[in-house]
Amino acid sequence: MTTLRHLVTVVSLLSFLLGGCSKQPKPQASVSPDGPVLKVAVFADGRLTVDGAASTIETLGESLRGLSEQHGIVWYYREPSKQDIPPIAMEAMKLVANFHLPIRLSSRPDYSDAVGGELGIPTLDASFQKAIESDLLHTRAFLRTLRALDAGEATKARKIAIIPVLMDLDFAQYYFTRGLASPTPEQTEQWAKVASETLDYMLKHRDEWDPRRVDVQGGIRGLRYFLTTPEDVRRLDELSGQLVENKKKALEKPNP
Repeated sequence: MTTLRHLVTVVSLLSFLLGGCSKQPKPQASVSPDGPVLKVAVFADGRLTVDGAASTIETLGESLRGLSEQHGIVWYYREPSKQDIPPIAMEAMKLVANFHLPIRLSSRPDYSDAVGGELGIPTLDASFQKAIESDLLHTRAFLRTLRALDAGEATKARKIAIIPVLMDLDFAQYYFTRGLASPTPEQTEQWAKVASETLDYMLKHRDEWDPRRVDVQGGIRGLRYFLTTPEDVRRLDELSGQLVENKKKALEKPNP
């Protein structure tokens, strides 16, 4: 059931996000009255709200964690736009899928309808095969962005830009370990190289990463999947030790 929900979430959301929210709605799916509902909205200007309040990807992650523990459901709305899809929409989608949460997509800001496409089993393997190739290109692009940011002082920008890198590593290992995609030997080699470069980058800026963030947690899962040589394991352990120290320092800081 968990894997099926993950499939439904990823494929439906990709279709929804890439196609926009103006599709003709289907009748609303039945929702269990026992679980809580979390209303997530992404607007054309990049704003994100959770239950009507302004939010960030980090706080959305915490809300989704709690929702997952309560076996709730996400109601999701994205404002239609003629421009490119806001990056935060894709990150929100990945977070929902990462927590294996059921989701109801809406084309209206008051969540009064539900939209979605039919899922055909023959198309799933092809969809995930395309997804891992897309994620690889996506991750490489953001790694280049991260390196470019090193030319100046941009700690905050680094923390934002690394989110898709870490989440894509986590999703790739999820696809592979659950048999949702079969990487070619070349893809496996490329993902291992990307993982090694990501670890290099995280060690270079080791003091900046907050292990309480869901993207950091997911990234570590991905790194441990792809990096298995003794030297890689040693470096991963080194990073994990630093993350423990970072968490201690963060908890010791007084609240602003």
